[in-house]
Amino acid sequence: MAFEAQTPHGSFHLTLPACDSHGDAVSAALALAAAEPLLAELERWLDVAIDPTPCEAAEHSPGDLCASICAKICNAELAPAGTRIRMPVELIRQGRGWPSALGGLVWNALSFELELARFAKTPLPRNAWNAGGILLLPGSFDSPWKVRLIERQLGIEMPAVWTGPGSPVQIAGAACAFVEDHRNDWRVMLATPLCVDVQQCFGIAHGSGGPSSNLAIDNVEACAVLIAPRRETALARGMLIPALQGTGLWLVAPDGSAATQATTTPISEAQPA
Repeated sequence: MAFEAQTPHGSFHLTLPACDSHGDAVSAALALAAAEPLLAELERWLDVAIDPTPCEAAEHSPGDLCASICAKICNAELAPAGTRIRMPVELIRQGRGWPSALGGLVWNALSFELELARFAKTPLPRNAWNAGGILLLPGSFDSPWKVRLIERQLGIEMPAVWTGPGSPVQIAGAACAFVEDHRNDWRVMLATPLCVDVQQCFGIAHGSGGPSSNLAIDNVEACAVLIAPRRETALARGMLIPALQGTGLWLVAPDGSAATQATTTPISEAQPA
């Protein structure tokens, strides 16, 4: 049984197990009454009135679901087993003073891309695609190396720092809406997305409204991709390796010759974006 409530930050959705097959007003009221403890705690946390009304349980597209924060309820004292909620990211960002009673919520993990570098111009000479080469990542020569975690479906980003392959990514600030996705630039991205718990991303676990200062993401792979402007798929893929006092993206030639020419292959002279 589906319900929807309008808030200043978007629509809040509540899905409850159907108590019977009639779907009339009485059935809806009984179902909603069973979720009153959950709604009361959510109102206290989010500081908004939540007044759900029955709605059609329409099938949501993958895009709709990815653009929302979702959770299921595993505490029968809050709502019946199988209850689910879905809310816009702006609503959850308003939450303060996480109530311990909501510890029975299990949130869907968020998948972030890790942006390692951007270039305004083509970052490698023409023959690099055939000869192989090492693309130096300018930010990696700074201490700390500032990188960016991006969740495009939700339109949010988090600043982070990294010391390179073999070390965890350290979250350096709260999630915020990004204004520019820099799709007109050449981008170097970690090949594998990183999962961040909603509790960690928005500071739910410790009630701060932002991520913990000691939040780190371990098991970061050393493979990265180069993406051309206005493209979504990788133009080239390679390994991240130590280069001078920083890190480089090692692009292997089609014949694999870069493995023996790593110190002599072309290095870009392009300026970073």
